[in-house]
Amino acid sequence: MVDATVLASLYEAGGSPEKWPDMLDLIAGSVGARGGIIFSATDGTGFHMASPGVAELFADYVAEGWMERNERGAPLVHQRSPQFVTDTDVRSLDDIATMSVYQDFFKPRGACAGAGTLLQGAHHDMLVMTIEAFESHEAARAALPHLDALRPHIGRAMSLASQIQNARAQGLVDGLALIGSAAAIVGANGRLRATNQAFRDQFGSLASDHHATLCFADPHANAALKTALSMPGRLRHQAGSIVVRDRAGTPIQVMHIVPLVRSARDLFESDGLLLLTAGGENRAIPGADLLRLLFDLTPTEARLARHLAEGVALQDAAAHLGMTYGTARVHLRAVFQKTGVRRQSELVGLLGRYSSPFA
Repeated sequence: MVDATVLASLYEAGGSPEKWPDMLDLIAGSVGARGGIIFSATDGTGFHMASPGVAELFADYVAEGWMERNERGAPLVHQRSPQFVTDTDVRSLDDIATMSVYQDFFKPRGACAGAGTLLQGAHHDMLVMTIEAFESHEAARAALPHLDALRPHIGRAMSLASQIQNARAQGLVDGLALIGSAAAIVGANGRLRATNQAFRDQFGSLASDHHATLCFADPHANAALKTALSMPGRLRHQAGSIVVRDRAGTPIQVMHIVPLVRSARDLFESDGLLLLTAGGENRAIPGADLLRLLFDLTPTEARLARHLAEGVALQDAAAHLGMTYGTARVHLRAVFQKTGVRRQSELVGLLGRYSSPFA
């Protein structure tokens, strides 16, 4: 029988996506496990979420490169079983005893035994949900009836949460159009998540939604986008700009590729890229709040960047901000690294393409 408290909390999380991490802990606790994880089955470096109980475990798993290989989860994805399965359902104990991911990573952390299932995602993808760190493989197997009873409710709640996330993403890119920016959100798996009308108007037939994947008529723009998406998640942190050309090869627009990291990733509900352009007539200077969001700048770095975008010399900007010229140079180097430019003139050109209601 499904626990009524868990069920009520599950549907509450469906209406409030930010509650899912705690919801995963609640599900795990109800079957004697430590926590839960959800990640994209179609792109191991894309969307992922870990509950507080296993947040450190999962962070280490990603940081040490295990997620990119994801040997443990491969059989689950391949089988596409419509129910929860345990590690011993897809591998023998002898295999588990010899696999590095178990012996070198999970065993020292007391997390060899888990259960997982595959669920339909929101954007033509599949999501893996795992319940982690049971006391034993036997305990994991004993939890299967309870987890399978919850599974259809989990699927419905996740579908609701996905629709809400889609609406949020669309609302945010529509908001960017109001301040002069054409915008699109592309997930880490290359799927187009949202575009605003300004983006569609600027590119017209030069950009298409091919099988839910954004494609440009310009092969160089396509290659640059694929390169940005193909970088491992932990390296996909620098912004960049590309020139988009029409079919005749004439440059028509500069498009900025902004990785969604930290606060921006949470706000846009995606672990992919934000694509931004601005009309040539738009000369508003971006506000510090927008710069912090887009490039993960510190407050000081964002204020310095805004002054430079206004054409203020570095020495004058330093004086205005109450810091030495040497300190300003240190902050400027950090800004260069995060925005992917090498010179102050490039920074001014990059930031001049954005606009903000804070300007």
